[in-house]
Amino acid sequence: MRRFRNLLAVIDDVRGESPALARAAALARANEGRLTLAACLEPMPLAAGTPGDELESILRGHYLEFLGGLRERLVGDGLPVSARLLEGIPFIEVIREVVRGRHDIVLKPAEASGRGSQHFGSTDLHLIRKCPCPVLVVPPEPPSRFARVLAAIDPASEDPEVGVLNDRILELASSLAAGDAARLDVLHCWQLPAEAILRSRTGARFADLSAAEEAAHRRALAELVVRFERRGAAMEPHLVHGDPRAVIPDFIRSRGVDALVMGTSSRSPIPGFLIGSTAEEVLAQVRCAVLAVKPPSFVTPIGLEG
Repeated sequence: MRRFRNLLAVIDDVRGESPALARAAALARANEGRLTLAACLEPMPLAAGTPGDELESILRGHYLEFLGGLRERLVGDGLPVSARLLEGIPFIEVIREVVRGRHDIVLKPAEASGRGSQHFGSTDLHLIRKCPCPVLVVPPEPPSRFARVLAAIDPASEDPEVGVLNDRILELASSLAAGDAARLDVLHCWQLPAEAILRSRTGARFADLSAAEEAAHRRALAELVVRFERRGAAMEPHLVHGDPRAVIPDFIRSRGVDALVMGTSSRSPIPGFLIGSTAEEVLAQVRCAVLAVKPPSFVTPIGLEG
């Protein structure tokens, strides 16, 4: 299983406890890793004549005091912790910290809207699209433990990069589930390309074509699951016909999934996978935690210097 050795917890609210912090600390302890706390002081749009330097100094002092207090408490619990105050546009500075510090996962509280629904805000989406390491976005009021984790994969693709990404997703999902003794579901959505046209053009043969396609996807899913089960990971496979943009949110709602692990990238489009707009349509519909994983060729567009 994947080990999280170098974790970065993003602290959005420097007035109270971050909902992602407990999760980050638990993962760090379980993996005997180290944890970095990071808050970002954003540029202040100040009117002419406003004492900007003084206000920024006050805020900087508050951020440093808050981070220092969190760090001292966690260090007192025996966890190796450091703290970083970043300054600038949050998603850019977080990604730069990931690259500088070689972090292997980012944990961040989701930007919440009202009425208890989860909302992936601008910073969330930028990190999901552009951060080179996996990003776990935690809902505003997460459960104390994940009871059910869902991994969304595409084992039928012939693209070797998709194969590597499938492995990364299952490794991370297995680690996440094992840490909470959670049930791990593995979901593969399938459908024929242009099904409506094929149905109208092939007539009675369509049922045979569809059955053959389903059987191929079922074999591919079974082979991947068996390979991971041999490594000691217990998982429940699900093969569902339909568009992942509808199937995945429906599965999450109907099965009470607490965390979704999926592949996502806006710079390395892979046909048939949860990439770019498809992934974001799924994100717009779910309220659970999401762990977003990049393909191996992904290169962040964010440089170390502005």
